[in-house]
Amino acid sequence: MASDLVSNTPDIEPADPNIPIIELFDGQRIALEAIARVSTGREHAKWQVGTACGYKNLPVIRVSESCDGCGMCVEECARGVLKLEEKKGEKKVCITNELECSLCRLCERICELGAIEVAEIEDTFVMYMESDGSYTASDMVLEAVKNIKNRAEEIIELLSV
Repeated sequence: MASDLVSNTPDIEPADPNIPIIELFDGQRIALEAIARVSTGREHAKWQVGTACGYKNLPVIRVSESCDGCGMCVEECARGVLKLEEKKGEKKVCITNELECSLCRLCERICELGAIEVAEIEDTFVMYMESDGSYTASDMVLEAVKNIKNRAEEIIELLSV
């Protein structure tokens, strides 16, 4: 675990002591000497705190009154976004979690009645990101925004000369 690392400098410590470094089995040992350097992802990918990031447009799913509750769209949806519920004695398709929709539109294509419509809001995005643990997702976004702002200010300064 990262908590097993011992630093010569007391103010240097792992960002998260619970991060596993290596798994050792019975009878195995390791001696490790490491050098910590502060740097940025611009110089090398190893300094980037974001390990995975993706985005998509915000999905919007509409089920019309013409839905006969056959359930074909529910079976076709690999993400489990749709489910069949009984309301007032009739089966109807309901949306469980619109954000999980991948916008594949398979449910829309399989519906013979055209009762389901999948669309996206073009100017609204859903972002997913994963951190290495040294930053929270919120901190990553705030740092990225600061970086973009600083670069924009540099461009404005260069253009005004």
